[in-house]
Amino acid sequence: MQLIETASKQVRLTIAIGVLVVAAMSCAQAAQPMTAGQQNYMLQCQGCHKANGEGFGESVPDLRSVGRQLLAVPAGRQFYVSVPGSANAPLSDQQLAEVLNFIIADILGDEDGRDDSLTRFTEEEITSYRSIRIADVQRLREDLVKSVTENSLAKKRGGTGE
Repeated sequence: MQLIETASKQVRLTIAIGVLVVAAMSCAQAAQPMTAGQQNYMLQCQGCHKANGEGFGESVPDLRSVGRQLLAVPAGRQFYVSVPGSANAPLSDQQLAEVLNFIIADILGDEDGRDDSLTRFTEEEITSYRSIRIADVQRLREDLVKSVTENSLAKKRGGTGE
């Protein structure tokens, strides 16, 4: 009888270990490796903008709140590249493009690239904007947000917004 109980415990233990191994393998297969853009976002941006892009109030804006509108206009794209956190980051132009494209795909939710207003950044575009310095970041951000908001409202009312 004791031999049967011992064998039964061994079978249950073997089954439990098997289930854990299968579960661990499933999790390992489901886990996506981090992209270079995501890694550099974590290292260079996440400290201020948080993992989901929400920021810290007025001093560090929420990337999600007006990100789509800003990235839809050339001045907004230039702003994203020229803010001190981007312009001064210890990243190559290609690496900064990857970070900004990670923001577009993961934080702004255009993973499949279907939103035509969210064009991906290229290394050449980063190079063209990166040397531009912004004297008053908060003022420029406010002006850009106001401009894109007014244009958006004008378009909704039937105007051109231009």
